[in-house]
Amino acid sequence: MSIEREIFPALVEKGRSIYAVIDDSYWIDIGTPSALLRASSDLVSGAADASALDGAQVDYRSKEYISMSGAYIDPSAVITGGSSIGKGAKVMAGVYLDGSIISEGAVISAGARLLKSFVSAGSIVPIDTELKDEYFANEGVARL
Repeated sequence: MSIEREIFPALVEKGRSIYAVIDDSYWIDIGTPSALLRASSDLVSGAADASALDGAQVDYRSKEYISMSGAYIDPSAVITGGSSIGKGAKVMAGVYLDGSIISEGAVISAGARLLKSFVSAGSIVPIDTELKDEYFANEGVARL
């Protein structure tokens, strides 16, 4: 259901009033996987207010990526684009991540390359896997 294409026009059609508030805060509709990836990247990189991270168990945070408690990242891995590494996740040797979300307990095996992709909790991405704009779970892969 679309607020702007269905709800608002229906209210106007019924003669109801619609009001707006001007606000300069960051806002994004995260109703699609690609929008969720963008919002996460914006939060990590500082493009969005990061107060949502207050109290989170963060091991490391830069404009390129954030890693939560207990995450392991091999020193040879390259992580960029506001990626997020979940609690207890493992990023192995030679991995390249750009703008991706790695959920809690997931393992990104050696040599894998992920661009704007989402890995579900506990999933194991095999060695040398390449994902672009994809959702990965142990059960399968889907385009975002």
